[in-house]
Amino acid sequence: MAQPEKPKTSAREVIRLTRRVSGSLQDTAEQAAGVAVSVEELGASVNQMAATVEQMGVSTEGLANMITETTSTIEQMARSVAHVAENA
Repeated sequence: MAQPEKPKTSAREVIRLTRRVSGSLQDTAEQAAGVAVSVEELGASVNQMAATVEQMGVSTEGLANMITETTSTIEQMARSVAHVAENA
């Protein structure tokens, strides 16, 4: 049994398909470049957020130290007032 003959692709059809594939590849390359820029911008934003969180941690630690110092001062004042009250 004879095999049916496959249709032959003309040179014009090959050129047309090649141009189409080339255009698709160029579009894909442009999209990939856009994604790369977005990823870079996202990385910069994440780094900036990390720095902000770190600064907030430092500020929170400083605030905690100030609260501890204020508590100690108030305790000392309370002891002084109690002492004065006992001696009055």
